[in-house]
Parts: sequence; structure tokens; C-alpha cells
Amino acid sequence: MTALLTYQGFEVHGFSNQVRPNSLFKIAHLSGLMSSEEFGDVRDFQRLQNAIAKSKAELVIHFAAQPIVLESYKNAKDTFEVNINGTLNTLEASLDAGCERVLIITTDKVYKDLGLRRGYSEQDPLQGWDPYAASKAAADIVTQSWLELHRDEMRVDVARGGNVIGGGDDSEFRLVPDIEKSIASGNPVQLRNPHQVRPWQHVLDCLDGYLKIVSSASGSLNTWNVGPSVGDPVRTTAEFASLYLEARGVNLGIVESVSFQKETAFLRLDSEQIHKELAWSPKWESLKAIRITGDWHRRVQFGENALTVTLSQIEEHSSANT
Repeated sequence: MTALLTYQGFEVHGFSNQVRPNSLFKIAHLSGLMSSEEFGDVRDFQRLQNAIAKSKAELVIHFAAQPIVLESYKNAKDTFEVNINGTLNTLEASLDAGCERVLIITTDKVYKDLGLRRGYSEQDPLQGWDPYAASKAAADIVTQSWLELHRDEMRVDVARGGNVIGGGDDSEFRLVPDIEKSIASGNPVQLRNPHQVRPWQHVLDCLDGYLKIVSSASGSLNTWNVGPSVGDPVRTTAEFASLYLEARGVNLGIVESVSFQKETAFLRLDSEQIHKELAWSPKWESLKAIRITGDWHRRVQFGENALTVTLSQIEEHSSANT
């Protein structure tokens, strides 16, 4: 988002926990694009409040979270505190600073698992089995409740993104980073749940949807699904891994590893609302997203600058037709 916003000519200020050494933020030197940055814990209300006020931001986009499902099982308390209280702190600090609007990012996993084979819409009930999903569903509900208290003072929207992929993700227990580790080591790809279905989408499509919300959303609708188009094929984790290896030109085996944690088997988003109300649709279907992500890693692996590759893909996406 930092690279995308600066590419579009916006001034960007950041507040974040400490940055991982191999993250895209580090390897692409994104600090150089920012007008200011401050490092702190989103649970530290005073520090967050001071940072937002100092930035004089018109718009706040709240990404800060503990986002890893397996980590939430090990550290449920921290996951709840960061994802719920951190969200509330962001809303309060943004209001105190006189911001015009806030976008709260939750997740496709906020929806109650109804065992359905259709996409979940904004009207479906929220719930979460694992601590991550539960904490994000709670943050979503907290935001909607808070909004009713302050609807006349500041515009607040909630965006629920799909399973986002893209070059530079180095998080643990995520599909593309795990495949890339297998490519580097030459070992077979291990999948916890090869038959799970997820709404795969490229990060640039997801971010494009978020920016469409903050530039166009008005009126009483405040919750938005940002997912693949309805015609995008349903793909399992195993199918995704096979296509990704093909895109990388690598021949590795795929094996199933044992998982004892409950996760939703079929998850898809219905993004009809944002398409109808804001005239937004993703530009890249999931197969293109897989190929673009693989191409990012291939180019960086063979020595291209991570920021240069990222900006070239932003330019390609920006010039693409819906």
C-alpha cells in the first residue's frame, strides 16, 4: 500500500510494530518512500494518538494485526488484544486527530462457517472458530458499533479481503512463503489442508478495492467484501500450489502434513455489493495473480531490485483494464 499510494502521488505516514528483517518493507527500502514513520505497539493508545495527530492525516488505513491463524492458537490473549483493542485505539485516535475517514481491514475469515458452497456476503453472520478469526470478527463488530456512536463525526468503512498473494510476503504459515522455502531448499511442498478452498487474489487487486472504498463509498453502507470476481475458478490449496510451482518453472512434490487445528474447508467471498455500488471489479483473475506473484519472486531471485519489480507490477496493474 505504501508503494501504491506514493506511486499515485499521495503523502504517506506510517505507524508499525518493528519490521521483520526479510519483509518487503525492508528489502524494498519502503522507508524511503514515506514522509514519516514511527514504530510502536498499536495497543499503546497515547503513542498511536500522537503519531496520527502529528501526521495530520486525512485518511487512516488500519492494517495492524496479529494475522497468523496458527500463531493465534499459541498466543490467543495477545491476538485478541492486538486485533480488538488495537482497532478501537485506531478509531479513537483517528477521531481525536480530526481525520476525515478511516478504513478498517478485517478478513474473509470473519464469517460464520455455515458449511455453504457459495460466497459469503456482507449480510451473512459473523463468527470465528480459531482465535484469529474470532478476534477479527469481534474487531469488525466493535467497529460497526463504534461507528453508530460517531457516524456524524467521521466516515468509517470496513473491508473484508480475500486470501491475498503477492511478491515479498515472508510471513510464517502462509502458502506462497512456504512454497518459496521449499523451492529454496529443494524439498517437497507440505500442505496442512490441501483440499481447502480459498478466495485467492493478488494484493494489488485487493488494495485497489480498498482505495475504491475510501475514494467512493458514501451513504449508509459501511461493510465491503473485496474478493475475486464471480467467474474466477474455485481453486483448492493443492491446485494453487501446483499452479504456482508451474509458474516458477520448478518440479517439486506436494505432500500433506498433519494439522490438528480447525479451519474452514470452503471459503469464498461474494463481492457483488462493491461491484454494484462502487463499480469495482478485480483486474487480475487468480491464475494471473499466481503467475504475477511467481514472476516477482523469480525476478528478485535473479537479482532485480525488489522495489523496481514491485513498482513495475503496480504500473502494469494500474494500466490494466477491469
